Amino acid sequence: MQAERTFIIADLTAFAELSGDFNPLHTDPVAARRTQFGECVAHGVFVLMWALDSLQAQSGSTKHWAKISAKFLRPVKAGLKVTATAKEKSASEISVTVSEAGRVLLQCDVTCAESNFGKKITSARNEIPPRAIPAEARIETTTTGEALDLFWPDKLGVKLFPALAAAQSPDSLAALLASTQVIGMKVPGEHSVFLSLDIAFTPHPAITQPFTYRVAEYRKSSQRLGVAIAGTAGHGMLWALVRPAPVAQPDMAAVMQRVPEDRFRDRRVIVIGGSRGLGEIAAKVLAAGDAEVALSYRLGGDDANRVVTDITARDGKATAFQLDTACADWEKNLAANCAQFNHLCYFPTPPIVGGDGSTFNTELFEKFCNVYVAGFVNVAQWLAKQNAGQFSVFNASTVYVESPPLRNLEYAAAKAASEACCRWLAAAYPKARVYAARFPRLNTDQTASFLSAGEHDNLETMLAELSAWLPT
Repeated sequence: MQAERTFIIADLTAFAELSGDFNPLHTDPVAARRTQFGECVAHGVFVLMWALDSLQAQSGSTKHWAKISAKFLRPVKAGLKVTATAKEKSASEISVTVSEAGRVLLQCDVTCAESNFGKKITSARNEIPPRAIPAEARIETTTTGEALDLFWPDKLGVKLFPALAAAQSPDSLAALLASTQVIGMKVPGEHSVFLSLDIAFTPHPAITQPFTYRVAEYRKSSQRLGVAIAGTAGHGMLWALVRPAPVAQPDMAAVMQRVPEDRFRDRRVIVIGGSRGLGEIAAKVLAAGDAEVALSYRLGGDDANRVVTDITARDGKATAFQLDTACADWEKNLAANCAQFNHLCYFPTPPIVGGDGSTFNTELFEKFCNVYVAGFVNVAQWLAKQNAGQFSVFNASTVYVESPPLRNLEYAAAKAASEACCRWLAAAYPKARVYAARFPRLNTDQTASFLSAGEHDNLETMLAELSAWLPT
C-alpha cells in the first residue's frame, strides 16, 4: 500500500473540529510562527488516521484494531507532501510508515482482530466535541484519572476517514481522537508535542468510564510527560514533550535602564522583522536611545502593536506596518510608512529548520536566500534610492557562518551570502554605512530548544552591536 497527501490548513481545521484538538500549533499560523516549528504542523493523530484510512481503503480489510503503537518522529508541516506505506508483518500485524524525501516522520505498528463492534453499544457521542481553549502546561502526576467524553461525529468522521468509519468501532475511533485532545488541550496542553501512543482497544478491567486520563510520569530533565489512559474504550500510554512557551523579550522599562536616553537621538530607523525576537529588542534599544522607529511585521500584527505600545507608553517614538518583501506591494508599503527614514535594521527570517546533515538541500537554501539575500538587497536599494546613496544598514548575521553546524549548512550559507551582499552594498554605495553583526545563539522563538536556551544576554548583545554600527 502506498498513498500520498499534502496537508493544508483547511484540513487541519477540519480535523480539529472532529477531535476537539484546537491547539494553535495546528490551526493558527500566527501563533504557530512563535513555536520552535515556525509554522503550523499537522496533528500526529491526523497523519496516523489518514495513513490507516488509506490502508483500510486499499486493502479492503474488515478487521478492526486490537492495538496501535505509533511514534511521531518529526513534524508534518502544512504544505509538505508526504507518503504513507504499509507492510504486512504477519496475518494480524501491519507496519505503517509516513515519510518525506526519505525521512521517516511517523512509524506505526497495528495489531488487528476480526471485527465484531456492530454488536456493541457505543459510548461515543455522535456530535462535534465542544470547542475549548488549550490549558497551560500541567505536569503534576496523579493517581486518579479525569474523565473525558468520547465523540465520534459520524457525518464529519465519514467525510474525513470513510474507510475507517466503515470498518472500525466508533469507540476505537473516538478513543484515538481523544488521545490528541488530551495531549493538545489538557496535559501538557497548549505547549505540547505529541511523541508516541500505545493503545489497546479492549476495556480496562478496573475502569467503568468510557475514557479517563492522568499524568502518570514526568521526567523533568527531558521535559517528557507520560499520560495513562483507561476506560471501556481501551487503555494505554501517551507520551508528550512540554515545549518552550514563546520567548518574552525584555520590556521597555528594563531596556531604558540599560540604554543612555540620547544614545541614538536623531536617527530614523526602519526595523524589518521588528515584532518579536532580535528585531523586537533592536526596536526597543533604538527607541530607548531616542531614535524614531518604524517596525514591520509580516503576520504578527498583534505582536507588533504590543511592541509599539510598550515603546510609546514610555514616551518612545514607534509605529508598525505590514511588509512582506515577497509580495508585489512591498515598495508601496515602505514608501507609505518610511519615506523620511535613512537607517535600516534587517531581521526577518523564515523558520530556521535544519537539513539532514549529510546533503545540501537546495530548496531549503533558496527559501533562506529569498529572505536573507533578495529581500535584504531589495529593501537596502530602495533605501539608497530614497536617500541619494547616503544611508545606514544593519544586517543580522550569525556566528554559524564561521563554523556551520552539520544540520544548519543551508542556513549558514544563506547568511554568508547576505554578508556578501553587505560588502557589495558598501562598494556600490560609498556614502553608505553597512554593518553585518554576527550574533551568537540568543534566546528567541526561533532558537529556543526543548532543553536549552541561548547563553548570551539578548539586551547586552544587541546594544553592543547597534553601538558598533552607530558609534557616537
